[in-house]
Amino acid sequence: WDAVDMPPKIDVESFKRKLAKEAETSRQLALKALGGRDALPSDWDFLDELGYANLIGALCCNCTVVVYMSPVIQHILQVTGMTDCAAKEAALTTLEPFIRTLAEKSPPQPDDTSEGEKEQEISWNTPSGRLSFSSKLIPPFRGYAIYPRMAFMNHSCRPTC
Repeated sequence: WDAVDMPPKIDVESFKRKLAKEAETSRQLALKALGGRDALPSDWDFLDELGYANLIGALCCNCTVVVYMSPVIQHILQVTGMTDCAAKEAALTTLEPFIRTLAEKSPPQPDDTSEGEKEQEISWNTPSGRLSFSSKLIPPFRGYAIYPRMAFMNHSCRPTC
């Protein structure tokens, strides 16, 4: 479990149970798609419960996660930093309805800030009044990549799928 990208501030045990259930569902779907366990070669033990868990563990140990700020938040911060001028007022007028709608329709976001990330409070004076919101309104992107060694695992000069 040390290699799993655990969200901050969660109930770890319930998250582990959820992941285990999702992994078993994934394994069952793979078995079904391949015609069931009896239709597979006997040495394909990676689709047995333990083998599948080891496969997922190997993927977790051989991947990396990158978290980066949404370009929308970057744009919002750039607009916020502008000196008061017609261009800033035009940008605020364009952004305001989207931010207000997002704030009204989005449930409160869990604190998903990782080390190095800081939630930023943003406040604008707009023609329709004060607008205050947090950078949590638009969460960061999270990307995953598998190291090359694991990427070759599904390689074949004559693919079967």
